[in-house]
Amino acid sequence: MDTVLVNKEDECDAPILREDQDMINEFARLNNRKGGVVRDIELLEQQLEGFSDASDEISLADEDNVRVKVGECFFVVDEDNATSILEGMEEKVRADHDAKKEQLEELKQRMSALKASLYAKFGKSIYLEDS
Repeated sequence: MDTVLVNKEDECDAPILREDQDMINEFARLNNRKGGVVRDIELLEQQLEGFSDASDEISLADEDNVRVKVGECFFVVDEDNATSILEGMEEKVRADHDAKKEQLEELKQRMSALKASLYAKFGKSIYLEDS
């Protein structure tokens, strides 16, 4: 965490009420949750990229049958079934990705509202930075 020094003239003498402390705590919790959601989105994007690569490999394969890994087992299926399995998996991950993106936007909106409220009251005396 960065240390921020506040000039004497920028300090605010407003008392910190219980509601203010609750908002500061909520901002911190949302900020932590945001970091987890961002990591989840990155993992889902990697999976989507893997699905794209797998789809390219299926289309470039010279064989009619393709080995598909489910868990720790491989199954031999024809190219059409492999494509449909891959599309189903990709659709589910894309839905998860979209849901996480929406959740991230909701977190950002709430954090912005909290920041605006707290900065309005405390000015430069408070430091609320997203990680």
